[in-house]
Formats: sequence, structure tokens, C-alpha cells
Amino acid sequence: MTKTNKKTIRALERGIAVLDIINKIGPTSLKSIYEESTLPRPTLLRILHTLEQTGLIRRGLGDGLYRPTFKLEKMAINRYDETDLLAEIAAPTINSLSEHISWPSDLAVLSKEGPFMVLKETSRPNSPFILNIDKIGHKVSLTLSAVGRAYLAYSSPEKINQLVPNTDLIKLKPCLEEIKKQGYALRDPSFGGGTDPLRSQYDDGLDALAVALPHKGEVLGCINIAWLRKAVTLDNIKSNYLKPLQIAAREIVKKYIATSNDNQHKL
Repeated sequence: MTKTNKKTIRALERGIAVLDIINKIGPTSLKSIYEESTLPRPTLLRILHTLEQTGLIRRGLGDGLYRPTFKLEKMAINRYDETDLLAEIAAPTINSLSEHISWPSDLAVLSKEGPFMVLKETSRPNSPFILNIDKIGHKVSLTLSAVGRAYLAYSSPEKINQLVPNTDLIKLKPCLEEIKKQGYALRDPSFGGGTDPLRSQYDDGLDALAVALPHKGEVLGCINIAWLRKAVTLDNIKSNYLKPLQIAAREIVKKYIATSNDNQHKL
């Protein structure tokens, strides 16, 4: 993980902490916020006044309790979805994995715009190995990439039929069955990276091994390990790094479930 010695803004930290208390507890009294925050009362009053003036909280007329405003809820609703939550949860885990194995790890999810995967988070900038750093939002082939194949292998037959044309599915089905049996997916040998290009047209020089993040009969996304094809063999990757990748996947799903349950309890 990238280290930084930059100082933080104490007042901002305190304001965020108070906002977090109100968001977690729900409508709450000044006394409760004071006890929970342990801030000096004058400081707390200034923070609450600032949050009210910026429209992030309001104090109810009828009960005098502090609560989040619709503005705050709308900010989250408009710009945040479940894949953002997944990326937030997965980021520390894939970064720790990359620190442990040196090779980078990516998180990819199914695109909402078409039948392909989208890069949602990556540890590539923090890896000691220089790989092409695809931008967040980079599109990846669903049927040829390791993450795409891992996604399909753990999807329901109905979902697969929606995403893959029948002519392609006939060829792909044995591969998906093998992926479920072995617990991981690899790139198609002809795949060179990106949305659909074959190595004859484009080659990023990489190989990848991916595992799915299954939850309640669906697939949240997939994480992978990417490496330079000429630098290390597949057997070396599998024997040394497959297990850590699978452990990381289970950890992400576990954290996602815990966070989702926690959010539901707040509703």
C-alpha cells in the first residue's frame, strides 16, 4: 500500500465522525451525539451548526433530533451503487494480496451497458512489476477474459443465456464446466486483452487467473492475478498464488455480506 506522511485536517475528521454517528444511529439527540463523539460540547455545537448550514443534516422541528437530510441520501443514491460498495470492500484485500505476491490483482464486475466485464478496482499502480495500467471502467471481454469466464461459470443458466449467444455458448459450455470443477478461470489462449481482440491483432503481453465472488446464487464480481506471460509460468502462479487468491475472494464476500447486513439494519 502506498505510504503517506501528509497530515490530515483535524476539524474535517471530527466533522465526518459526527456525520457518521448521526448516519449510523439515525435521528438522535445532542446528548447522544455528545456521549458518542466525546468531543467538547462547544466544538460539537460548531460542527453540528456547520453540517446544518451545508444541508447535510437537519434538526427536526417536532422532536429536536438530528438526522441526515435527503441531500445526503441523494448524493449517495445518484453516484453510488452496489458495485461501488464491492470495490470499496475489495480494495484493501486485493492490495494486501498484491503486497504478498507482488503481482497485481484486479476486481471486475459485469457491465450494465452490455455483455462485457468492467474494471472496477486494481492494485496495478502499487505493484513492483510494470504492467499496463488500465483505467477504472476499462472494458474486458466476457467470453475470452479470465474474469469474464469466471463470472459466467458461476452464473445461473438463465443469466448465461441472456449474456452469451447460443452459437458461442455451445463452444464455451465445456470450458465453464471445467472452471467450476477446478475453481478458477484462465484467459482463452487466443485472447490478447481488452474487449475482444485476439493476439493476432493486439497483445498486452499478460496472462491472468481469476476466481468468482459468488453470493446468493449470483456473482458479485471476480478478482484475478495478472502477470507478464514471459516472466513466469502458469504452473508457478497456480502452485504459489491460487490459494491466496481464493482466500482473498472468500474474505471479500464475507466482508460484503457483513456490510450489507449492517446497512439493512440501519434502514
